[in-house]
Amino acid sequence: MNWTSLFLLGGTLGFSWAADIDSSALLARVQSKVRDEATRIPRFVCRQEINRQVFITPKRSQKVCTELTEQGPSKAAPGKLTLVSSNRARLEVMLERGSRELFSWPGGGSFDTSYPGDLLGGELSSSGDFAGFMIEVLGTSQATFQYVGPCAGVDCVRYSYNVPRNISRFGVQVFTRQGIVGYHGIIDVDSNSANILQLTVIPTGLPKVLPGTCSLRTRMIYTRAAGIAGEFSIPKSSAVEFLYKNGQYSENRTSFEDCREYSSESVLSFGDDFPAGNGESKVPPALPKLGSELQLRLASKIDSDVSIAGDSLEASLVHAIRDNNGGSIPQGTVFRGHLALLERVYGPHPEVLVVMRFDTAVLHGQTVAVKLFPTGPEDFRGRAVFRFRGKRAVLDSNFVSRWRALP
Repeated sequence: MNWTSLFLLGGTLGFSWAADIDSSALLARVQSKVRDEATRIPRFVCRQEINRQVFITPKRSQKVCTELTEQGPSKAAPGKLTLVSSNRARLEVMLERGSRELFSWPGGGSFDTSYPGDLLGGELSSSGDFAGFMIEVLGTSQATFQYVGPCAGVDCVRYSYNVPRNISRFGVQVFTRQGIVGYHGIIDVDSNSANILQLTVIPTGLPKVLPGTCSLRTRMIYTRAAGIAGEFSIPKSSAVEFLYKNGQYSENRTSFEDCREYSSESVLSFGDDFPAGNGESKVPPALPKLGSELQLRLASKIDSDVSIAGDSLEASLVHAIRDNNGGSIPQGTVFRGHLALLERVYGPHPEVLVVMRFDTAVLHGQTVAVKLFPTGPEDFRGRAVFRFRGKRAVLDSNFVSRWRALP
């Protein structure tokens, strides 16, 4: 079923009822409600559970771009899709006032990046599906709207909208390529409560910004959450679909769970902030000497059947190394990081792809930031990449990785 048949079906079943809707007045109610909530919404935090799958569709011309249909990539029945890889991830996302979204490792307490790709590996990461799109589309007077008619569900009505590129804040990125795009889509609302039920976002002119891509669609399903300042619309789930010109099709499906108001500040200190007690001056501990090589023995366990990206990792220093003050960092020193990607690759030669980074160390009782880069294969953000043949990989204390210290 395509978009046209969906519209016609809704209009056929509910035409007489839809004629009684004052679409302009309802849209004004929805916009007013979103603006009001945007000014009152507290810092809200949810855990993101992300499932990502990549498929290959039947071969077609590299010169032809097709659009996503309601069932996924056009001209490709679900049975003809071949699963290439899959992975899972877990993050926490926080909505700051003004629609800004910030991301953190689970339980990290430090929301200091607005792009999940800074934390997770893989080619496609997105933001805006937590609340940014809803506030930008409906909370400002920049978008243009058109009433479509009834949609599936009691009291459900649909609008289409358009946000041109010159006023858009929608950034897309695949690996190191990025750009700003305009976008359009649909909004389903409850005609009685004026609550948002669903929002779909489709970039306009995506192939011009990211050559080799065809279509990207983000679909968000909303629910209501209660806070100290009242009720707010937050997403229950989202789905991001990406279609490439070469026929590759990927899905990111995210559920938002354990949502609550954020009431604490960051618990980790980075940069030049180091704890000091008893009135003593803040003196940063000595860090690994520039260029020194570190061997880290994994203390955590990574099991491709159980572990997911976002899991915390801990390792210990195999051999003592020199520090940047002429001293040494002893054997057994604890280094901590995270699993950035754990991907299963299917096909005639299955393998497991593991991407990790260690970025803090416990030095002289202080947890401090360190810059370590792998001596072997790495991704475009300097994270270590390891490949293991077979359908399953288990890493334990027998696994030692090698890194080099940078300033």
